[in-house]
Amino acid sequence: MKPIPVYRAAHLLPYIRFLRAAGAPVERHLRQARLPVLLAEEPEAKLPLMPTLEFLSRISRDEGIDGLGLRARQHLKITELSPAFIRRAQATPTLRTALETVCRLAPLEDTQLKIWIDDRASRVKVSHRHDIPLDVQHIRICEFNTQLMLMSIVRAFAGPDWHPNEMGFESTLPLDRIICQQFPNTRMLHGQKSSWIELPRSMLSLQTHSIGRPLVTTSTGVDQDERVELPADFADSLKQTLRAYLVDGYPDIELAAELAGTSVRTLQRGLSQYDLSYSRLIQEARFEAAVQLLADPDIKIIDVAYALGYEDPSNFARAFRQLAGVSPHEFRMQQAA
Repeated sequence: MKPIPVYRAAHLLPYIRFLRAAGAPVERHLRQARLPVLLAEEPEAKLPLMPTLEFLSRISRDEGIDGLGLRARQHLKITELSPAFIRRAQATPTLRTALETVCRLAPLEDTQLKIWIDDRASRVKVSHRHDIPLDVQHIRICEFNTQLMLMSIVRAFAGPDWHPNEMGFESTLPLDRIICQQFPNTRMLHGQKSSWIELPRSMLSLQTHSIGRPLVTTSTGVDQDERVELPADFADSLKQTLRAYLVDGYPDIELAAELAGTSVRTLQRGLSQYDLSYSRLIQEARFEAAVQLLADPDIKIIDVAYALGYEDPSNFARAFRQLAGVSPHEFRMQQAA
């Protein structure tokens, strides 16, 4: 079974904020799409891509909101991208190196996103596409989100008013009127083999001081965040996906099968290939999340238990001891030492 496509929840938060401000029934639509409701404080959570695309398509249609992506993300800033990218971007001397960095680290934002640079001519194309089958509506959502992300990077170097001379789109759907109004001087091409934005080659040498103070890199000149760690397999991707649902309690196996796009029986057979039962996978997901939360001394152990969906903190302590051999308090003390 293939890994589940996931992305950073930070990319959904601007939609959530905009839709709530517009009075849309966000929570109801999130539940209908089988997405976790408690997102506001979890920008680094990994959310399943396919239910999210269905959520955005449905709420835009039902609420009659045209140009939802632009309305929600038109003020996207480079500092909203993954911490790993920001750390690398702070040390990049030019726009070229910043774009090369996002090409390498794109899977940190979205595991199925591929970005590459075509600079064989006087004008450079920064191209992208998703490596999964999508319908035209879902392609449009993904590609426009990535277009705005790439523009936020270029604008950190070229200024906030920069617009591309030309943009290419895979989807053949017409763009919403508000998008055309916001890009009046940009030529839009549809039905392309990939999506892209175009910029003059001369812009690649632009420098910036708007990302923050550069960080000191390692002696090799390569930060450890350069190594992109993607889900190793299906079980790992399912574990990552379900972590966003733990705060709501124990995620049932029917939900997991739906997120994986398969049946419960097929899910169980798939996990058995990794010598895992579903209950064991949830136990490991809770344990790995607990280890991260316990590393913060300001978070109380009882709050860690509740964040992982335990109604009784004693059950959390017992489950943690089964895997770690020590209590959460003892584990925290050992790590501090």
